[in-house]
Amino acid sequence: MTHCKPFIAACVVLSILLGFSLGLAQPYRDQMPQPSSEINRKLMTYAQSSDFEGFEQTLPSIKPLLDAFLAKFGAKVEFNMRPAINSRDKARLIKATQQLIYLDLKDLMNLTLESMGLSTDKATVQMKSAYLNYLILSPIIEKTYFPSDQKVKNNFRTAVLSLENYAASSKGKVATPEHTGSLDQNKKFIGQLMIEIDLELIQTLLTTQ
Repeated sequence: MTHCKPFIAACVVLSILLGFSLGLAQPYRDQMPQPSSEINRKLMTYAQSSDFEGFEQTLPSIKPLLDAFLAKFGAKVEFNMRPAINSRDKARLIKATQQLIYLDLKDLMNLTLESMGLSTDKATVQMKSAYLNYLILSPIIEKTYFPSDQKVKNNFRTAVLSLENYAASSKGKVATPEHTGSLDQNKKFIGQLMIEIDLELIQTLLTTQ
């Protein structure tokens, strides 16, 4: 519980900082061999199975993201991971990996909001990637807050479907009416979802480990 508090405080601060992230150019994502959510899932699997060698071998793949988060938000994720790997501290490594996934999720959701006025297709891809990151954290959250976790996942699916339909309707294609909102409505819904995710993540971290 004591060890969770610094991370929780960092989440709150970083959530605010992430809200001010501007600019669509994100070269650090183009430098990775796979989508970040795929690499994050591998890292979490290695951490949970105490495969420290596999984790360390995969870490360079996510290095552009680690460096970007350090430069953008002052988040020393790799600084927390290295001692955990060296000391074979499974719990600490899982916690650091959770932090990485949380930051990636929030960064992608902010990029979604930035992209929406310029490329709804790109925004949809970013939102889907954010959802995939949330699914990695979901098993941890649902243990304590199952109904809330289900609600967040449903809202993610609604947001993705709404973006897909908005993109389709803007191109003159047939869309599902009940899942098609205006650009401002979609932005508002995603913003509310971001707040909801913060609340569920922080509540869970306060009551676990």
